[in-house]
Amino acid sequence: MSDPASDPSVWLEPHLSPGDADPPADERDESVWDEPAVSRSLTGEPPPNAPSYAARLEAALAARRPGTSWWVTAAVALGAGPWAVVGALLAPAEAGGTLSLVVLFGPLAEEAMKVAAATIVVERRPWLFASARQIVFACASGGLVFAALENALYLLVYIPEPTPGLILWRWTACVALHMGCSAIAGRGVARVWEEVWRRRARPDLAWSWRWLIAAVTIHGAYNLVATICALTTAGK
Repeated sequence: MSDPASDPSVWLEPHLSPGDADPPADERDESVWDEPAVSRSLTGEPPPNAPSYAARLEAALAARRPGTSWWVTAAVALGAGPWAVVGALLAPAEAGGTLSLVVLFGPLAEEAMKVAAATIVVERRPWLFASARQIVFACASGGLVFAALENALYLLVYIPEPTPGLILWRWTACVALHMGCSAIAGRGVARVWEEVWRRRARPDLAWSWRWLIAAVTIHGAYNLVATICALTTAGK
């Protein structure tokens, strides 16, 4: 007779084993009941106390303290800007000075990094946001912070004596561009969040790609037109 302790039964899997040794519901990252290959027609419905991603969501939501979502929203909004500046500096060096950097690599790096913090929260802890509007607001605010930092670099470091017209342009058109594109990309992140709660399933970032592509396209088109205008003006 085999030793029960060495029996490789599915009921001895950590996620199916009851007891004090189990991690809290909000710390379980995997569950056998969430596996795509698990067929309800063969296994039946999971037991009431079976760990699952849906159960993890509900438990974490119930444990969320009032006001937490706004603290997270503020942190994401303030952190997205500096993070995006780093992303802009990490754009491919071999493309430096070329049109591809201005139209493609630069906008892609900036827009992806401006919504990176919100994306990480939605992917790892979606219950920390209370609404899709918070996500869009956080991303748009991150675009504002990024625009302010970028303007400071351009107007105080890169351009020795900026004209009043250039200052006005950077604090109006450029700020609107960054906030608008961040809001568009943020809407994609919000869509991922909405699908998490609608399906009670793990985040699928595929829902956000078309919004990010739209933001990058608008940003790249703006940069292209601005570059052409600058070259035309310089040639006169």
